[in-house]
Amino acid sequence: MTERMIFTFELMHTKEQPQLLNSNDNMNWHKAAKIKKILRNLGAREAWVYLANHEPTEPFSPSKRVNVLVRVYSPTKRRLDPLNLWPTVKPLEDGMTDAGLWIDDNHNVIEHHDFSYGGLSGTKAFKIEIEVVEV
Repeated sequence: MTERMIFTFELMHTKEQPQLLNSNDNMNWHKAAKIKKILRNLGAREAWVYLANHEPTEPFSPSKRVNVLVRVYSPTKRRLDPLNLWPTVKPLEDGMTDAGLWIDDNHNVIEHHDFSYGGLSGTKAFKIEIEVVEV
């Protein structure tokens, strides 16, 4: 049976509470490092919760590969390029690695990444949905 998991992250992005990293940002490295740490911890927490509440399974690996589908939901109708949020998704995935969802997030385990726009989030936050589908 093919495994399918969905992880949802609601992230605020205000001057006071930045939680998104955009490939077009010109943010100083110290501020970006703080955000990456927060995102990595969020990714790990969500993966740990998922793994604790589901039937035990072996981590994804070169012999059990996955595709990762990322859907980005924005709080406004402002134009958005979902792929520019890759710097936000990478630390979330690194946290999932820390939690043991997969042995590593390299090309031998994650066969394909896909980014798409999911529509409006319905809140003041961005919503990032990461769907992990066994190949």
